[in-house]
Amino acid sequence: MTTRKLLWGMTWRGTVWGFGAGIVISSFCLVVNDILPSSSVDYYTLPSVGYIRYIVGNDIPLGILIGIIFGFPVGLAASFLLSVLTKIFFCPLRNANNHQAILAVTCTIFVFANGLFFFGLMLSHPPNHLVQNVILPCLISGAIAPIISQRLARWYERESAKGIAQNVSPN
Repeated sequence: MTTRKLLWGMTWRGTVWGFGAGIVISSFCLVVNDILPSSSVDYYTLPSVGYIRYIVGNDIPLGILIGIIFGFPVGLAASFLLSVLTKIFFCPLRNANNHQAILAVTCTIFVFANGLFFFGLMLSHPPNHLVQNVILPCLISGAIAPIISQRLARWYERESAKGIAQNVSPN
């Protein structure tokens, strides 16, 4: 596999997955933030049609915006980092389990640290909702990061196997 194919293949796949995960995570966290009790919410009322319309009209579009702002660049940077690590240390691939483990740990630490930075500095308003606005998105992002890195590692394993199979002569 060429370096160009490896870098491009892992980077665009990781960027798309990071972008999608950023949208889902931020939309989910915004909805949770609205559902969890606060001082301005009447605890004994059930969600009405207007409340559901509020969630669909405000939380989902804001979640998409946060996914664009956070998920796209972090997915791009993380997947590029993983592709560089793969090229430097695992090309050609000799131990798939080590490759998957290293990528999972690296991606989890990278995404969690970036989440703490992003959500901690930019979205911690009001500061009394630290768990809802900072910790919850970081934990979910950190939990999804190994899944995305595993998908990238498996893609590399498949592509490496294709290259080995094409270079084997019948004699």
